[in-house]
Amino acid sequence: MFRDASGTLAPHARVFDKPNDIWRIDIFRGMHTGVTFFNSGGVDIRSNNPDNAVPNDAALFVDQGKSNSARHVFFFGRVPKSTSDFSKNQTALLLTPKNRTMLQVRVKPFTKNHQVLVRLFGKTMALNSRGLPAYVMDENENNISDGASAADHVEPATLIARVAKNAPVRHLVINAHAGMDVTIRGHIRLGHDLAHFGTKKKGDNIGFHRGNLDLWDALSGKVEFIWVQACFCGADNEFMGTIAHKTKAWVTGAAMLTNFKPKNVAKSHVELLHAFFMKHWSPSVSTLTFTPAKQDDFLQQGRRTSDPNLDAAMNFNVVKVR
Repeated sequence: MFRDASGTLAPHARVFDKPNDIWRIDIFRGMHTGVTFFNSGGVDIRSNNPDNAVPNDAALFVDQGKSNSARHVFFFGRVPKSTSDFSKNQTALLLTPKNRTMLQVRVKPFTKNHQVLVRLFGKTMALNSRGLPAYVMDENENNISDGASAADHVEPATLIARVAKNAPVRHLVINAHAGMDVTIRGHIRLGHDLAHFGTKKKGDNIGFHRGNLDLWDALSGKVEFIWVQACFCGADNEFMGTIAHKTKAWVTGAAMLTNFKPKNVAKSHVELLHAFFMKHWSPSVSTLTFTPAKQDDFLQQGRRTSDPNLDAAMNFNVVKVR
């Protein structure tokens, strides 16, 4: 497996069953990983199953130099295009033009019981609501008021300004309660919007909602990925999609009731909310339909460049499945 000074690109299980068998590695969907082939200079290496296992796209299948005797090859385990194959393992052979098998790659799906941890590369920031286990990023706003007391009331505009002050930010993690209401639709309970809802006396605080979406204009081009680690708000495509449109960032969130942040999540890591109807909106989302992007398209964004240095090459990556 490929390593550099910043760590391992992605873990995988290496399998060699019998003396005459080919090497096989097992990875999970969404993993960008890499291997080093020795004494393999001068030949092309490609995947024989690009649609449902390991794509050959130039941005995802990166060969660091076929002229080298020790060559680094990076690749991606994709979500299959065929929905009939969604729950099955998918296999690709990495082959030479003469069909010599260099490696077998088995791409495994997540199950609902899997906890999937994602490492975030680049500058990170977290907005952590009061009363919730906090994520630890490079920059952290912790214990953000729920609006119950006028003495420590926080306006959503203030939170946006705090993020803008730290820009550029590669990853913004929003850790809060959220909801889907018949009247106000999707909302995030981080701070409290006094102008729209008045002094909070009882019930839920309402921070971000459809009525103050223009606040997100201040982050346009200043954030690249927004991870909304919260319940239900992902059910409102227009709410979440408009945030993506206004910030020009990828936005991800869940459309179901989620769990609290798990224990033992390292700095600059989040859990992938794959078991809670996770959805993703791209910066180019349609402002007519606000249709979420495909999960595979989002997970492909994990690779930033073809640089062999992970800190330079990666936006994020699935690094642990437990």
